[in-house]
Amino acid sequence: MAYNKKNKGVVRCIDKMGRVVIPKEIRKDLGMDIGSPVEITVFGNQVQIRKYVEYCIICGKPQAGAEMLKIHDKKICDKCSGLIGKYTVTGELPPVDEDEEDE
Repeated sequence: MAYNKKNKGVVRCIDKMGRVVIPKEIRKDLGMDIGSPVEITVFGNQVQIRKYVEYCIICGKPQAGAEMLKIHDKKICDKCSGLIGKYTVTGELPPVDEDEEDE
């Protein structure tokens, strides 16, 4: 089956090492390069492979391509690490701007 952007379905065989090749066109569409991490999830009898995106453990927002602060194998986005820094200096949590737009 040829790759087509409408159905994005393609059939691939598992090799002797248990690997499956994701077609170049699909990797390009998803912005995946050699060495890009993928997340593999099993739902019943289905296997889902998707581009891995890290999330901030505090705000829960995806941080695709962003540098994150790593503390004991947990990652925090720049915005939340800034709030934590203000908290540790003053002992009070800074006010959160509810009207701020998501990036």
